[in-house]
Amino acid sequence: MLLVGFHSGLGVIEDNKISENDCAGVCIERQACPELKNNDIFAGRDHGVWVRDGGRGTLTGNTIFTNVGHGVYVTSAGEPLLDSNTIKDGHLSGICVDQKGLGVAQGNKVHHNAMAGILVCDGGDPVMKDNEIHEGCGPGILVENGGLGTFLSNSVHDNVASGVEVRLGGNPKMSQNNIFSGRQYGILCHSDASGCFSENVIESNELAGVALQSGACSQVEKNKVRNSKAAGVVLSNECGAAKVTGNDISDNTGAGVLVEGCKLPLISNNTVERNYVGFHCLEGCFTSMEGNTVNNNAAWGCRLESGSGPTFRANRISSEKVGMSVCDGCTARLEGNEFYEHHDRNDSFVGGDCFCCIDVSGSGAQPEIINGNKFHTNTCDAAIHFQKAAVGTVEGNSFENNTCPAITVETEAAPSVTGNTFRSNSVGVKVMNGGSGTFRRNDITGQTLAGVCIESGGQPVFNGNKIK
Repeated sequence: MLLVGFHSGLGVIEDNKISENDCAGVCIERQACPELKNNDIFAGRDHGVWVRDGGRGTLTGNTIFTNVGHGVYVTSAGEPLLDSNTIKDGHLSGICVDQKGLGVAQGNKVHHNAMAGILVCDGGDPVMKDNEIHEGCGPGILVENGGLGTFLSNSVHDNVASGVEVRLGGNPKMSQNNIFSGRQYGILCHSDASGCFSENVIESNELAGVALQSGACSQVEKNKVRNSKAAGVVLSNECGAAKVTGNDISDNTGAGVLVEGCKLPLISNNTVERNYVGFHCLEGCFTSMEGNTVNNNAAWGCRLESGSGPTFRANRISSEKVGMSVCDGCTARLEGNEFYEHHDRNDSFVGGDCFCCIDVSGSGAQPEIINGNKFHTNTCDAAIHFQKAAVGTVEGNSFENNTCPAITVETEAAPSVTGNTFRSNSVGVKVMNGGSGTFRRNDITGQTLAGVCIESGGQPVFNGNKIK
């Protein structure tokens, strides 16, 4: 072992081959501050470089490889500068910052290590910037057990596990990183993780771009999440009070955002477009979606499954085959949303045969569509379509300038429709094929074809409406 260290040791260590040591190849401790340049540090039986107990130093242009321990291990207030090194083929992590270790790592190439490319844990708080972290057998970056750290402008790609994993109280700040082509998640936060992830590009990962699970309270803001081979963002398994806001979530093979078994997260002000489905809410989803823009997804803008009860507030939903599908057993609440420019695309659709802004289907479907939703400039089959014994409340909304019926009801569906305004639609209300429902105090004025159309088998009750 080459020991550099006690009490402010300095010196320059350059162009050496340091190998096959029983302990660390280089140990820097107790305020020592040497320069290590262009050395090969390899095949040691412990760490390649160990910086501990307040050690400092500058490591530039070294190649650190095939060591049994970590390539570089920083612990107990060690604070080195790692610049433009290659750290590879280690038996543990490439760089590990542990036990309140500090330091800056910039411009390094960290690859083909057996565990995480970079591991930060137990109060470690480094700055990592402009590094390339790739093709490791674990996560590209792992932050756990109270680890911290600031990660800026790193390239994290082609790792066997997730690009970034945060767990067990890890709390990093990650901004402007490029996280791509991982074989699992782009970013995975779970087991009471937190952290702030902003302005990253997260793309082309095998699983979800971002996954928040089991108590994660992470902040996911202003990222580009795209081209995932599954969903863009997944919140599941009692995810904590996470916030997903201001992101561009697009061109993912599955849902833009998938939520299952969560009550606390807030999903707001995102753009969700060109995915298979924009929002997919599964059983146990009781989250709030607010101020999002949802458009031009392949099948549904939002699909709300049985056992879900999300709140959608002040979203803009347009250019979908079905803007929102409310399935049997769903009890969603919709307030102040805008549904517009939905078109009958004249093509086949696995979700059903009705192209509409909102499709409510099944005896257990009981949405509350209330408080100022706006439906306008739609040319699809209907703004809201109730079918298959669905019920629900439609109250205080406006339907204007739709070249389709505003509300259609059929097949034993029976909604309660109260206090809405209908203007310049082709038909205000159309009830047919065994549909019913109660229509009270609505203003149904100036439709182009008919205010109310009751066809064969329709059995509605109209009371106190203005129809002309």
